[in-house]
Amino acid sequence: MARWWPLVCALLLLSTAAAAGEGATGDLETLRVRPGGAQQPATRGKVPAGPASQAAADDQLVAQSRIPGRYVVLFDNVEAGCDVPTATARLAAHVQGVLAAGAGARGAAAAQPLSALLAVERALGPEAVPDAQQPQARAAAAAAMEGGVGAAAAAPRCASRAARRAQRGVVVRLLAQEAELVGAMRSASVVRAVLPDRLVGTASRTLRQSGGEDAGGERGAAVANPAQTRAPSNPGAQACAQPAALGAGVPSSLTGSITWPGCATKDTQLLWLGSRCGDGLSTVQYNMVVAVFRSNGSLARAGGKDCVQPRRRGAAQAAWNRQWLGSGCGMVPSLAPDLPISVCSAAPAAGCLTALDAPAALGATLVLRAPVACAGEVATSLTYTGVPCGPGGGLVSWTRAVTPRGCVLTPSSPAVRGKPKALSDVFGSCGVPPGAATAAPPSTVCPPPPVDCVGSWGPWGACSVTCGAGAQTSTFTVTVKAANGGEDCEALHGATRAQTCTNAPCAPLFDIPKLPRAPVLADQIMPSGARRIEAARDDGSGGGALVVDIDGLPTERQVLVGIVDSGIDSRHPDLNYAGGQSFVQASATHPNDTSDPGVDHYGHGTHVAGIVGALNNGLGTVGIAPGTGLFSLKVLDGDGRGTLSGVLSAVQWAAAQGRSLGIHVLNLSLAAYIDPSSEDYDATRAYICGVMQEASDGGIAVVIAAGNYASDLHAYLPANCPCVASVTAVDDDGSEPASYTNWLPEGQRNVDHFLLAAPGTGIFSTMSYEKDITGFQTLSGTSMAAPHVAAVAASCVMSGLCNAGTGLEQLRLLEGAAKAKRDAQPGYGFAGDAESTQFGKFYGFLTWDGF
Repeated sequence: MARWWPLVCALLLLSTAAAAGEGATGDLETLRVRPGGAQQPATRGKVPAGPASQAAADDQLVAQSRIPGRYVVLFDNVEAGCDVPTATARLAAHVQGVLAAGAGARGAAAAQPLSALLAVERALGPEAVPDAQQPQARAAAAAAMEGGVGAAAAAPRCASRAARRAQRGVVVRLLAQEAELVGAMRSASVVRAVLPDRLVGTASRTLRQSGGEDAGGERGAAVANPAQTRAPSNPGAQACAQPAALGAGVPSSLTGSITWPGCATKDTQLLWLGSRCGDGLSTVQYNMVVAVFRSNGSLARAGGKDCVQPRRRGAAQAAWNRQWLGSGCGMVPSLAPDLPISVCSAAPAAGCLTALDAPAALGATLVLRAPVACAGEVATSLTYTGVPCGPGGGLVSWTRAVTPRGCVLTPSSPAVRGKPKALSDVFGSCGVPPGAATAAPPSTVCPPPPVDCVGSWGPWGACSVTCGAGAQTSTFTVTVKAANGGEDCEALHGATRAQTCTNAPCAPLFDIPKLPRAPVLADQIMPSGARRIEAARDDGSGGGALVVDIDGLPTERQVLVGIVDSGIDSRHPDLNYAGGQSFVQASATHPNDTSDPGVDHYGHGTHVAGIVGALNNGLGTVGIAPGTGLFSLKVLDGDGRGTLSGVLSAVQWAAAQGRSLGIHVLNLSLAAYIDPSSEDYDATRAYICGVMQEASDGGIAVVIAAGNYASDLHAYLPANCPCVASVTAVDDDGSEPASYTNWLPEGQRNVDHFLLAAPGTGIFSTMSYEKDITGFQTLSGTSMAAPHVAAVAASCVMSGLCNAGTGLEQLRLLEGAAKAKRDAQPGYGFAGDAESTQFGKFYGFLTWDGF
């Protein structure tokens, strides 16, 4: 008998709980095994266990990933004539013949009836139906199976080439004689492959309530009134924090009641130090609390140690972090709820820093309140150089300081390395000046002067800032006249453009009608990343951010996004639930679970849905494409588990039926690890990618999470299928790849598939009330990055640019837009994108919502 277990295809939800430390690290673990007893690869993102414990864990994971006795039988469409009942009958006739021959060879009286040996559980193919209709489908398949005993039916002819390409088959459960039945099915001429079905789910529970406990609430249990689930506000909260205060420390008026033995006394004051995070780096994350003497501001000590409490790492410290520092970006400590969570805008009088030379280096000389030791020298005056950071390179990060005698300090110098308070005092962070500076320097970079360069670089790019209101452009300096009468344009950051400006009028990046936009209503938390990808844009008049206004579109231009996940909470007042279908059975172990696609006991699907389309209604949060209709394709039960065949059945159903319902985009925040060396890898990849191809051919854009395992995504499906957009994640400020995200090797970029990047760290979105009674939660992962792209794809369709062609062709337009944005505005990219690939790893272009 062939050994099936080397192939591990356990699909995992690609999200992690919002990191309690310095960014999420993607703590979900890939399910895999040791082929033939070979050395187990190191566990991605975790310290590997010892050999014995790792082997035991592997055995457990194997048992969890493969569904015992359950197989996917794929038919050869040419042999089967694209007809599942006919193919099923022919399969039955063949298997019965093989079993009868085997019984005769053994001298047995007769083979057992086929119905005693196997049961058909699901029909697969474009004609397949959701689970609600599967009993009839199973009965029909069983009848075909029984009718197949005897003469095999003649195969009809496939109606079209597309019909021949579709994946068809049946899912069967083998009740006895498994090895013999698998061999018999594989030998049938009508069968293309026999593959073990696999579990879809998580290796561990990662969705938690804010209190840290499992939130497997029952349907109908007490939940908060939806009308009372707005983001909490504190009347005594400070309006905003000045950037300099984040480095020096922000006081709270409530610290008198805090107990911190030896540190919190009548002579000391507690200060919270933080960094900038979230959308446009305009939100605060508190990273440490310190106690200083009120008399002179010096650091207090207790028990021989400095009174410094930095953010703690690890899930076990989540409760402590929540109490003292807040859960993460935009979250206040429960001990000091009056602390501000937004960063004050720079006042015009604060000034800005001008680049010293190219590339943009920044400089300033600062005097510190406390001396710094460097190679025997003690200095209070340091000459700093820094680099632009943050969105558009508009903020400053200090990276080097030189003492009067020439001693050089960097963030890795012994004086500050591993010392959070000293590091903050001397260098600050992106957009936050050194905390010990007596007079803080400007924290922003001066914009370059406008250049009057008339001309255009074609339909995507423009070379001038003088193109008029609404043009998505960047600033370039003009060098010399070109020989053809035009002008050569040189990018601000020094990269000479290959194109030459013509004398034609300057054009916007998209010469198409823009979608209508409306101001973001008050009392909503803007999701991290909305400004970073320009889904939320200022109108230029000081009126605040504008987001897509679906209500301003004719009904015939509006689209649905299919969420292939754990369901969507249809009761949630911040979501436009548009219906659904289920492809999973209710869990037998989760209390009161149901297959209803409008119920989400696990919570993941509702979170993904909110990123796509949370309403701009003054409640909770707002999505990337607010108000977009959300169609639930439920494939995971209340425990976060489903089957591979169920996921692919959902995609096939959408490929066949979706466009007639208005579904133009599918989001799958799922990934499967498959050992490329396993004997079934090619057949399984062909099956999965074939189903994705059906959706693309049907005009549906398929968006897939790339995976949270910080590794080459070639081993992950469907992310490496050639007809989908795989989405990597960037960190919370959008300046570099998230530590957990998968990637492509640089030499294999754009080979059969492509990547886009999107914000995925610390994303605030909707949550099912079964999971969190507030209706909202913050999560991280490529699961959260993918729906950003799915929402942009929906906006592209509604704009008119992406409403024709295959799904892949539509996604290629998004890639072209992202690349053009990066070319026209180099500051829009991130460290590790296509123009600055790191260590041979390619993460794709940052997606751009230019619609």
